[in-house]
Amino acid sequence: MDNINTWWQPTAADLTPSIQIDLGIDYQISAFALQGSAVANHWVTALNVDYQNNAAAGTGVWTALGAFAGTTAANTTTFRAFPSSVRGRIFRFSPTASVGAAAMRFELFGRHWLAPALGMNPVAVLTLPDSAISASSEFVADGFSYPVGQARLGNAYVGWSAASTTAANEWLQIDLGTPTNLQGITVDTHKAPLAWWIQTYNVLTSYVHATLFCCSAVLLFCCSADPDSFLCWWWWWWWCAVQS
Repeated sequence: MDNINTWWQPTAADLTPSIQIDLGIDYQISAFALQGSAVANHWVTALNVDYQNNAAAGTGVWTALGAFAGTTAANTTTFRAFPSSVRGRIFRFSPTASVGAAAMRFELFGRHWLAPALGMNPVAVLTLPDSAISASSEFVADGFSYPVGQARLGNAYVGWSAASTTAANEWLQIDLGTPTNLQGITVDTHKAPLAWWIQTYNVLTSYVHATLFCCSAVLLFCCSADPDSFLCWWWWWWWCAVQS
């Protein structure tokens, strides 16, 4: 990516071009970015992506990630997210359409698949205290209570819930204590006695306590589709911090 004088381009005689990268070990990969030629009007407009994990490496057996739109100009950077993150070692990009030649510069985004959780899981190496978690409100009614301390992944039958199921601008906030690189989120559902779950949510970040979200970037994420599943999202930005 961002090479100013070089790029990959297949020969004109190559009717089924592809380029692949071997990461050496498995990584959890969630997205890629694409550019075209650095100096000419050549770029890929459509491509297929396949991968192999470490166990399949060298077997010739590929798993298809799907067909993706390419970029829109030679020096335009276009990000494409996979339908879900995958654990893979070798990734193959096969251009299927282009403007001019199928010229490519690209990058993958993800993490080592054994990267540790940062503290909301009760079995994490370092567990954040309840005092690091705050919320817009907490549900307390009819003998049930769902405070912020119950928002931890892995709780079998409890979770945090806002006081209202219809009010806008409800939020849950985590202070990691120091600026921290983040790469993803796993969200589970509230299973019992009420099958509640969120369907979409925004993520914002900040460096400082006094000025909330001062260096924020906002993303809209899809969430669980039912009360019995959880969803992982990995993204390609390295957040500067998540701090209240």
